[in-house]
Amino acid sequence: MLEISVCYDVLDSPVEIEIFDTSIEQIIGQLSLQKEFLTLNIKVKDTKTQYKGWQVFDYLYDKFISLNIHFKGIRGQWGSGRIYCDNTIAFNKYVLTLPLHEAIFKTWTGQQAFRKGYCHTKVEKMQAHFNPPPEYAPVEVLFFKQP
Repeated sequence: MLEISVCYDVLDSPVEIEIFDTSIEQIIGQLSLQKEFLTLNIKVKDTKTQYKGWQVFDYLYDKFISLNIHFKGIRGQWGSGRIYCDNTIAFNKYVLTLPLHEAIFKTWTGQQAFRKGYCHTKVEKMQAHFNPPPEYAPVEVLFFKQP
């Protein structure tokens, strides 16, 4: 069973939504609104939850949409502190052979954003490390519905 909590700031605007899986007693997803972009943190890998990452993504996203609060898009933040997540690994693999835009959409977050209609991107940060082949971390990408 899932429990959802919405935390509000002093202006009554939600700043964070969390999903707690009571069967494993763990938070398996978080969504926050930062500078008009949604940032999602899905934590199902290496847990015993019955929920898939895309289900948690959809649940968080749909809950936020139901609150009817303006936002511009989705923010992907990958590989901060040189800790490589699945998105960072996929991005670094595909950016070697594909155009930047296509490599972004080969990531897990890119695929989820695309499913929700966010087909335009802007790279906010992409730090290169030149240990052949080049690697990028951290990477920060904004996903938009319209350019």
